[in-house]
Amino acid sequence: AEAAAASAEDATAAPPTATEATPAPAADEGTAASGGVRVALAPAPDPDLVESGPHGLLPVRAPDGRQPWRVYARPFLGDPVAPRVALVIMEVGLGAASTKAAIEELPPEVTLAISPYAGDPQEVARRARAAGHEVLLMVPMEPRDYPKNDPGPHVLRVDRPADEVLDNLHHVMSRFQGYVGIVNHMGSRFTAERTAVDIVIGDLAKRGLLVFDSRAAPGSLFDEAAGAAGLPHVANDRFIDANPSAREIDRNLETLVRLAGTRGHAVGIGRPYPVTIERIRLFAEGLAGRGVVLVPLSAVARQEGQRP
Repeated sequence: AEAAAASAEDATAAPPTATEATPAPAADEGTAASGGVRVALAPAPDPDLVESGPHGLLPVRAPDGRQPWRVYARPFLGDPVAPRVALVIMEVGLGAASTKAAIEELPPEVTLAISPYAGDPQEVARRARAAGHEVLLMVPMEPRDYPKNDPGPHVLRVDRPADEVLDNLHHVMSRFQGYVGIVNHMGSRFTAERTAVDIVIGDLAKRGLLVFDSRAAPGSLFDEAAGAAGLPHVANDRFIDANPSAREIDRNLETLVRLAGTRGHAVGIGRPYPVTIERIRLFAEGLAGRGVVLVPLSAVARQEGQRP
């Protein structure tokens, strides 16, 4: 398995500015309640936000300048100055029961990262967004112990030419539409190699997507490179269920609350384990009155010179 998440206390990302909640258009994706407010997610895919690629549709900025990471985001309508905690659940779509639980039982503010290896990832994305969750695409990247630890087909590898890396990236990106950005799945080797990372960032720069660095290893350059290129970006602070026990998950969630209070925001990653879903649900219910808000990932993404 990849290395444990970097310690939240060592995180140095600057606090995000308050979010402007762009009103979502009338949507056929469904709605979900958030603090008594009905929130609609924009329909996906928007025909102006896709282009044809060798393996199917790829996200792209619209001719009028609209970007998928903004259009497909879950609007944040909470307190704009309160500390923010964002939670991302990875590996959604790989099991019917866990996928159903993640979509239906987690608060809609939780962002779901969908695996490209899901049987029908577009349908998973549709169901997730209908329930109010914004979604990410998981992109498999080479770990240090590859192929012993193999993230699956179409993995992005350090020792492959740029055209092959991009072909694999586009294959994965074409599996479904409606995601606000990508997150690396594994990638402790790939994300530590600046040349390899720049190939991916160069392609993403024209697509209007945010970059979420899971920090598979402390040496990851993914978040830094995205920021340098002007992309909206955010990095993980803690894997909340590396030890999938209720006690450890609760402890890690409280660490995120403390970090958010100090820095303005904090981000955690989990998997769709029954215990993780249960603890997040109870955690969200207990936030009322604590001065901290649970937000979608897009509400903590940073883009130099712009508000998220």
